[in-house]
Amino acid sequence: MDAWPTELSNYATLQLSVPQIKATLDSLGESVSQRYIALVLKQEGFERLPRRTSAQRQKSLGGTLLNAPKSQPLSYCEQSFAVANSIGALCLLPWLCNTMV
Repeated sequence: MDAWPTELSNYATLQLSVPQIKATLDSLGESVSQRYIALVLKQEGFERLPRRTSAQRQKSLGGTLLNAPKSQPLSYCEQSFAVANSIGALCLLPWLCNTMV
């Protein structure tokens, strides 16, 4: 836990808010509460960030966006299903009886 104050201070110098620091740490697989982050930053002498617009918050993140994977078409090949030994369709029988009335 001794490395946490230093690591949190590094994120704070990047002008990241407490929720942004938590999201970053969560993505790295670290489990830290927002309360703990705020407490450590306060002890390290960091003030709360002033209210910022969405554009300012996005700028502090560096504007990095993740590239989504390209979509691929589905293959529509012929499929056959063996239903001769399947009685699972009988589970729908009560529903069919109620809706057909």
